[in-house]
Amino acid sequence: MELESISEVTPDTAITYQNDYHIRGNPTIDGDIERVEFLIDTRSMIDGHLIEAADDNDNDRVDCVNATEGITGSCTITNGTYYFDGDVQLSDDIEIDTTDGDVELVIGGDFDLANHEIMVTGDGENTVTYYVAGNLGFQGNAKVYTTNEDPEGYRNAFVIGEGFDDGTSGGGTVELDAIVYASNADVDINGNFHLTGSIHARSVTLGGNDQINYDESVEQRVLDFTAGSTPVMFLHIAEHTVTVDEG
Repeated sequence: MELESISEVTPDTAITYQNDYHIRGNPTIDGDIERVEFLIDTRSMIDGHLIEAADDNDNDRVDCVNATEGITGSCTITNGTYYFDGDVQLSDDIEIDTTDGDVELVIGGDFDLANHEIMVTGDGENTVTYYVAGNLGFQGNAKVYTTNEDPEGYRNAFVIGEGFDDGTSGGGTVELDAIVYASNADVDINGNFHLTGSIHARSVTLGGNDQINYDESVEQRVLDFTAGSTPVMFLHIAEHTVTVDEG
């Protein structure tokens, strides 16, 4: 027996779930669906990022970013780490410019896109990571995307501590070009939700006109769960056959 750990995840499926998977209505799924024995719990890793970002962040770079007030109005966020100690609800569309490097939004509460867009611009090699201690919410025509021509699901990664708040049943179409890793969420979507990328959740229920399209670009992205967390440990049991010749 060998004690092994899992501390990194490279998305390679459209949907990965731990407990249950259900379909109602006529959703479209393009890509593999996989059930796994366990998903890495995101909460301790997010807590670690919150502690680090509270002490060392780049909030002063952007006028519209405030640790307590969230993101106010329409603005452009550039490379760096930005810290929010509570809930963040978008009040307007924003741009995230990765020209000069990666961007991290570290959010101590819920992150509600509401009915707004996040447009990611800049170099295709640089990425945006959203560490959300609470729930990810959206409604109306919320959208997270990049301005390059080809799908780039790997450039946005939502690492969610708690749940998924689905507001799509009220009309509009929510579009996310992203990896969503929500190991504690029972994702239940019943409207017009379009994801280009990959989703990992405790359970997944899809309905309505939902579309989940696996984007091969996400295989470029490795999610590192070592920061502030204890890696998942498990026993790897190997069976070996031994042949004995009598002679």
